[in-house]
Amino acid sequence: MTAPPIAPDDPRLAAIGRCLLCKAPASITGLFEPSAQALWGAPAGKARRIAYGVCAPCFERADLMDAVEQALW
Repeated sequence: MTAPPIAPDDPRLAAIGRCLLCKAPASITGLFEPSAQALWGAPAGKARRIAYGVCAPCFERADLMDAVEQALW
């Protein structure tokens, strides 16, 4: 069974309105899917995915992926 898509006005997406790194208004949406699913609490056979927003300046950071992972931990 596949979950239905999330509508743009879904309250679960409210956090995407601000940049995860600097809290400025976000203009880009990212999706983090950890390679070590069990460390993030996913049961066997399931996956955790975390949606987040970033602003354009933070998106240009050379260390973007490391900074996002650090912020999520």
